[in-house]
Amino acid sequence: MALSLAGPVGRAVLRSDYFRRAPGARERPREHREWLHFCVCAPTVDVLVNFSVVDEPAAAHTRADGRGYVTALVHDGNWSGGITGIDPRALDVARGRIDASFGASGLRFVDGRFHISARSGDPEVVIDLVLSPSVFPSLAHNVPMPGGVRTSWLVLPRLAASGTVEIGGRPHAIHAAPAYHDHNWGYEAGSDCAWQWGHFTPDDPACPWSCVFVRIGDRMRTESWQKGLFLWRGPSPCIGFRGREVSVREHGLLRQERMPKFPAVAALVSPGTCADVPRTLLVTGEAGRDRLEYRFDSADIAQVVLPQGEGRPTVINEVRGTARIEGVVGGERVTGTGRAFAELVEVGA
Repeated sequence: MALSLAGPVGRAVLRSDYFRRAPGARERPREHREWLHFCVCAPTVDVLVNFSVVDEPAAAHTRADGRGYVTALVHDGNWSGGITGIDPRALDVARGRIDASFGASGLRFVDGRFHISARSGDPEVVIDLVLSPSVFPSLAHNVPMPGGVRTSWLVLPRLAASGTVEIGGRPHAIHAAPAYHDHNWGYEAGSDCAWQWGHFTPDDPACPWSCVFVRIGDRMRTESWQKGLFLWRGPSPCIGFRGREVSVREHGLLRQERMPKFPAVAALVSPGTCADVPRTLLVTGEAGRDRLEYRFDSADIAQVVLPQGEGRPTVINEVRGTARIEGVVGGERVTGTGRAFAELVEVGA
């Protein structure tokens, strides 16, 4: 790749967003998990794609010797898509690169842009997108978790997505739609771990602000291990509120008559339409004279249901909605609105 074509943001992504896989896995008692997550909010369709790799503790991993999965969900009035397990022979994920094949799906980073393709579902979902990041990534290394494990997180809250999405043969053309990306890696932290995150990517391209909220804690939400509310102005991180600087409030519960579940068989182990998803999530960061409020109003939910042992599934609520930010940072007023995703995780009792 000619790095000069990537620009400073692209070069920063190349230096930080590559696949880690499982260094030192022979000495580790837990699985190493890694996933790259993309969300796109286009006028006629919303898109969620997740590429994940799980490496067993006993192996020394370099390329196609882990378990791979592709989650591809889309919403164009209804949810469609699915979760595809990848045959190890069709999995090619090299450490140190942003270049991976997951069977018929995959991703690359070329000339400063992500190229992602995903195939899933019945009706068939075909996703081919190019995403151009416009902000520098923020990276949190080795965040401590219970049980002595650590996890790392990279976030890019603002990209522009272009390409096509087909749902059962129905095409959607996408041009410069707001998009979000994050990348997580680390060792499995146990069944008591749950998280919440939400992003703000403005609908108005002239708005300079981007924002991300994250909370990691126990599954009952009685204890928070990590909390953060992070703001970008233009391409650069502007301010981060952490720990006690961040307060989280929830109002109401979102209810819907039908609860799409992925994979479809998950309805057998997690029946019903209830979800622990607030109608409104309010996150406030305060430090000195700086104050920022992030508000996420939920519209609808799709559930990704994962087995967690002992019959306790992990339910990942993928929530579409609207995000708003208001505040004053460095004496400057902060405001903006955008369609967005949030993710709220609950672990079965």
